[in-house]
Amino acid sequence: MIKNHFIISCTVTLTMLANTAFTQSQQSTRVSVTVEHLEIQSIPLSITTFGAIEPLADVKVSANVTERITKVFFDEGDTVEVGAPLVELDDKVPRLRIEQAEHKVLREQAALKEAENIYLRRKKLLEKGAVSQAALDKAETDLKTIRARLAESRASLGLAQRDLNERYIISPVTGKIVSKNVEVGEMTHPGNTVIRIQTIEKVRVKTYVSQSDISLIKVGAPARFALEALQGVEFEGRIESIGVQADARTGNFPVKLIVDNKTNLLRPGMYTYIQFLGITLPNQLLLPETALVPRSRHRVVYVVEKGKAVEREPVLRAGFSDKIIVVSGLKPGDQVITSGLDSIQNGTHVIIINQTAK
Repeated sequence: MIKNHFIISCTVTLTMLANTAFTQSQQSTRVSVTVEHLEIQSIPLSITTFGAIEPLADVKVSANVTERITKVFFDEGDTVEVGAPLVELDDKVPRLRIEQAEHKVLREQAALKEAENIYLRRKKLLEKGAVSQAALDKAETDLKTIRARLAESRASLGLAQRDLNERYIISPVTGKIVSKNVEVGEMTHPGNTVIRIQTIEKVRVKTYVSQSDISLIKVGAPARFALEALQGVEFEGRIESIGVQADARTGNFPVKLIVDNKTNLLRPGMYTYIQFLGITLPNQLLLPETALVPRSRHRVVYVVEKGKAVEREPVLRAGFSDKIIVVSGLKPGDQVITSGLDSIQNGTHVIIINQTAK
């Protein structure tokens, strides 16, 4: 009986010693790690695109009459102000037309005065019974006809005077002459372009933004750009318009900026990279890039749960700097391991050596 009690006692002692040794061994194999608590954040973004500079306005100036050019007051590359004369047309024909129209007006005015006198005389004679009603009616008809001819003559005079006034083709805008299509001695024709003027005191920058980024920019938001040819000079503009329909070939949306160009350094046709500013992507779960490790051709992270490292394979998309946006597979508050990852596998016991507050 004593022998059996001794055996049982030894067995219990040995079991206790074994458990203690296992616990000590388990504690000795724990890996020290640092963690980061995941949280929802807003991300400041910068979208960069490629664009081209365009004039604020591109005006094609034409003549309203067919006439010979006697003077040209500009050359390509010149700057013109609104209201400045661009071309002078020969005034011989409009002056002759004015002279002819004036003579015709005078004749019709004299004829009208005579017709009015005849009508008044016949009206009085009709009251006395000296003429017939038909004679008065004819006088009235003649009076109306002459009045119509006088109105037509005056209209012709007005047109001739207009043509004389339009012997100068005037600039409708302030801008730069980019093309001259006429020379002295040539004839103008209605609708044909005489010159082309571009307004560049302000310019547009046209670019395209991807469908994934188009919702992040707003009309009036700032943008910045610089040109390789003008190193050290930076320009800033604002979004003027955002296209409502994507380009059929690229799927990107047209965006236009308005930029002051008082220095006259920006020219239509120049190309530049544009950086859109003040953009924020709200409510994103961000994962530090240092938490990602390769395992069996996958990129995984380890989350601390009850003192152990638990492997997860989240769905991610591009972020910014050293942060990656989590689409799924992780949640706010998760403690992801950011160091000691070379010694970690799924189920490894860990000791957190930093206690970063949420």
